[in-house]
Amino acid sequence: MPLFSKVKTIATNLIIAIFLLHLVIYKCFAVEYRCPDTIKTIQSLPGKLSNGWTWFADTINNKQFLEAIQIYYGHPKDGASLVPDNGNNEDVEEGPYWTFPPSIKHEKYWIACSYSQNIIRLAREIPTKLKKCIVKYKKDKSKLKFVDRLICQ
Repeated sequence: MPLFSKVKTIATNLIIAIFLLHLVIYKCFAVEYRCPDTIKTIQSLPGKLSNGWTWFADTINNKQFLEAIQIYYGHPKDGASLVPDNGNNEDVEEGPYWTFPPSIKHEKYWIACSYSQNIIRLAREIPTKLKKCIVKYKKDKSKLKFVDRLICQ
C-alpha cells in the first residue's frame, strides 16, 4: 500500500473517531428534563356566589395535560419568561430553544411546565453549567405534536 493511501486511511479513521467521540460526549453531557404528562389539582372558590350561581368540582375532566415548557430568568413566579432563540413559531420542525449567556446578575435560569386549564406550574432550576436547552416533541397516532421533554447541554 503506498504511503499516501495509508495516510489517507489513517486520516479518515481519525475523522470518524473524532466524530463518534463528539457524539458520545454530547450524549454524556446532555441533561434531559421530563415534566409529568398530567397533573391533578383541586380547585375551589372562596365564599358563596350571588345571583343563583353555584359551582362544582368537575371530577370527570380533572386531569391537566402538559402544554408547554418555558425557560425563565430567575424563578418563574417573578415572571421573567424568555423568548426562545428561534422565536415563538410553532410551525418550526425543531422545538423552541434557548442559549444562556453568562448571567450578569448571577441569577439562575429555571424551567417551568405549563398544564391545560390550570394556573399551577411545576418549576425547577437549571444548573449553571448548561448553556443551551431545546424542547423536543412527540407525535401521537394522528401525527399531532405534543411536548415531550427538554434537553439541555
